[in-house]
Amino acid sequence: MSGGKLRVLVVDDEPDITSIIRMGLERKGFSVSAYNNPADALKECVPGAYDIALLDIRMPGMNGFELYHELRKKDARVKSCFMSAFDMNSEELAKFFQSNERPFIRKPFVLPDLVKKLSEVPQTS
Repeated sequence: MSGGKLRVLVVDDEPDITSIIRMGLERKGFSVSAYNNPADALKECVPGAYDIALLDIRMPGMNGFELYHELRKKDARVKSCFMSAFDMNSEELAKFFQSNERPFIRKPFVLPDLVKKLSEVPQTS
């Protein structure tokens, strides 16, 4: 984290969701970039730009897990938190989260819960 302000990349295919998250987190002091297309987010990502990537799991073209792996190729230090409104296959999630210990938040959520979840993501110095 640089300068005390957590830099968050938000990627969700729903523009209303990215807009609400961006505005809410910015009011809480986060620096936020939001994208509705995973490919656009990946194209714009440069090493060191973000501390945390908040990624929707189910998106057209590239799901959140795939995007996470591609982001890590560009910046191995970026951390992640996944979100989804859908019931996920618990075996699929368990397999991924056990091996990588990634935070997850179920939509809909309230801003204080999201801020708490993001603060639980371990940061590198």
